[in-house]
Amino acid sequence: MSKYIVNSDSYFCMGSTHKICEDYAISGLTPRSYVILSDGCSSAKHTDVGSRILCHLTEKILVKENIFNPDVFIKNILKSMESALNLLGMQTNNFYGTLVLAYEENDMVKVVIFGDGSVITVDREGHVMLHNVLFNTNAPDYLAYHLDEKFKKAYQMTNTIKSINQYEYELFKPIVMKFPMSNFETIAIASDGLNSFIPKGKLSDVEIARKFVSFKNFNGEYVKRRAAKAIKEIEKEGLVHFDDLSIGSIHIKQSGD
Repeated sequence: MSKYIVNSDSYFCMGSTHKICEDYAISGLTPRSYVILSDGCSSAKHTDVGSRILCHLTEKILVKENIFNPDVFIKNILKSMESALNLLGMQTNNFYGTLVLAYEENDMVKVVIFGDGSVITVDREGHVMLHNVLFNTNAPDYLAYHLDEKFKKAYQMTNTIKSINQYEYELFKPIVMKFPMSNFETIAIASDGLNSFIPKGKLSDVEIARKFVSFKNFNGEYVKRRAAKAIKEIEKEGLVHFDDLSIGSIHIKQSGD
């Protein structure tokens, strides 16, 4: 018998300044729980399409692997992206977008981040922590840049710094975070739309994040229900998210609870 009962769900919606939603998120439980989201780049064409394709290509790879290796994944996803570009007649910049995934593996929830995004954790004492991946130039290192070496080299010359909580990370290397399932009840991932609520100052980023993980139950589409309610609660405080927002959660219940 498994030590844990796990559920996952996801949600995405359009920001107030957008005419089309360029965020996308999916989740599943087979063969293990996972959440995948992508935030398309607004300055590139058709990234709403690219973000959806990128999530489903990632899902196809993730569900086949017993052990997920981020470095091997990069090689496989780039091949899949190139195939999609050739098959559909797309442009490389259609795939300009972040990619964040969380998945269950060996009694851990692992989070892999390509580009920017946020991670929200709730431990078994109910403490909420927020980790934001930030870029000082507000220009994330998209996976698709690997498909254009000339552009990739130009990007590397921009003095962009990638960081979480003031710790710097190497560009074009995924950020990998590991959370023991014994210590946490919720691991959530989100696009940077989570941090786009304005005006700033009325609620802290952590207070906003807490509203998105204050689940009453974990049945069915629990993230969709909570996210929709959280947005309404925040709007009552006079705030609105101007950017598209996507979020997904893996909930871990210990089987003896």
